[in-house]
Amino acid sequence: MAAEQRGWKATASSNKGWVPCHSAANTPCSTTQYTGSLMLLLLLLCDFCRQPKRQLAIVLCPNAALCQQVVRLVSSLQSPSGEPLLRACQVASSNPPPFEPPDVVVTTPGALVNLFNDRGFSYGSQWTAEGVSSRARFVVVDEADLLSQGGYVKDLMRLLDAFKAGERRVIESQVMEELGLSEDDIRRLPRHIRQACWDAGVPGMLKAGYKVRTQQQQLEQPADKVPMWSEDMKQQATVQDQLATGSNSTEDGSSSDPFVKRRASSSQASSRGHSSYGPYFRRQYLLVAATMPALTKGDVGVALQKRFKEAAWVSGDMLHQIKPHVQHQWVKVGEQGTEDALVQALQNDSDYQAQKARVLIFAKDTTAADNVSGMLQGHGIHHVVYHKNVSKEDRDAALAAMSQASEQTGNTVMVSTDAAARGIDLPDITHVLQADFAATAIEFLHRVGRTARAGKPGKVTSMYGRSDAVLAEALQQYIQEGRPIQDCFSRNRSFSRKVKRYGKFVPRGQEGPQKGKASVTA
Repeated sequence: MAAEQRGWKATASSNKGWVPCHSAANTPCSTTQYTGSLMLLLLLLCDFCRQPKRQLAIVLCPNAALCQQVVRLVSSLQSPSGEPLLRACQVASSNPPPFEPPDVVVTTPGALVNLFNDRGFSYGSQWTAEGVSSRARFVVVDEADLLSQGGYVKDLMRLLDAFKAGERRVIESQVMEELGLSEDDIRRLPRHIRQACWDAGVPGMLKAGYKVRTQQQQLEQPADKVPMWSEDMKQQATVQDQLATGSNSTEDGSSSDPFVKRRASSSQASSRGHSSYGPYFRRQYLLVAATMPALTKGDVGVALQKRFKEAAWVSGDMLHQIKPHVQHQWVKVGEQGTEDALVQALQNDSDYQAQKARVLIFAKDTTAADNVSGMLQGHGIHHVVYHKNVSKEDRDAALAAMSQASEQTGNTVMVSTDAAARGIDLPDITHVLQADFAATAIEFLHRVGRTARAGKPGKVTSMYGRSDAVLAEALQQYIQEGRPIQDCFSRNRSFSRKVKRYGKFVPRGQEGPQKGKASVTA
């Protein structure tokens, strides 16, 4: 691998591996084994192998805890001499950006939008929407399915639209140089020619029917039609030239102003061959998630396919499947039996009895998590709590307790909401216990994925009541049969509505008979 061939190493231990990703410019990846951060690092390191120049990467995560985790991972990469390979920083309202941009910026969509709207100019032009868009070579969206819906999607779409517009402006500026065109010329192009320009530069325009003007036609061009450069285009062109050359000066002492050079060379554009055009700026997008529903038109995966039409989709063999070596126990409980079932499931765990268990208990919300905490406290079971209403210091302490647990420290138990279900690195969880059953199959898959990682053994105890029975029993059947569980996926409350409509479980994307009516087939 590229990193290993260079002798590079990571000082932090990780149970995740490198992901070879040789694909199109846009790559939504659905995998239960790897994170976007590692894929990003591989691409950056491979790029360094080819040409050791700095690029800017943006990593978007759902929350601050994941951002901090990615920053630690990036910062842990070292050269053989022990020097950091990449500089990373987290950008948030409480953690403003440095004046000198790092190699990797890790942030949430909301924090980056706020930076662009409110404070970017305060930290220099490189932190404005134009400045970041013109430099960002990589954009990674971690937990892409989560960020593409709910309260995240508006900010994410704003950023993707801004990046797309910035990429188009950079390509247009290069095409203007190559063909000697003005901004007005670009704006007057037919829509299909302009789209071809954005997609493939001058070769794409020629293929779409554009005719390059001859040198004589350019010399006869009226003075008021000479290409003009806006300040935005100057900034983008300057940044791109500096990235390409690594310098602001020329060896022969000629002008280093990119606009002087471009205007001087524009009259030669008509004599160029196709091979002399480009290459053009292309941003690498990686959208990574453990779950990526794509069965119906309203699914996140379908929406991403429409936005990134030429994307390459990469997935593991176990996409949307539960690992076969996980031991499952299903416990149906009544309204009054939850506490006894919970304590019994915990105390009967052989690892717990051997004082070497790492148990993660999931509750449906913060109130339920606090109630579970009270139950455990009443039984003298030491534990930590992790959810949004817990102070940051206590959350950090809870994560540290789970990460540093060992056989010498004895049992470690964490009570959490689904805040700990995605992305958070909690190594060697031996037992996942659902005090409240997951609201959806997607949440179930993320919770269960906390244990039995990297081939290690793991147990899952799922307690469910009457309201959860249809989903729980459907999942149990799919797991026993070794089938992917995407047929059980649902959005919001659509699963319960479908059960109410048909009176039973009906796989996603299918219709069933109405309650009390005979089914009719065509």
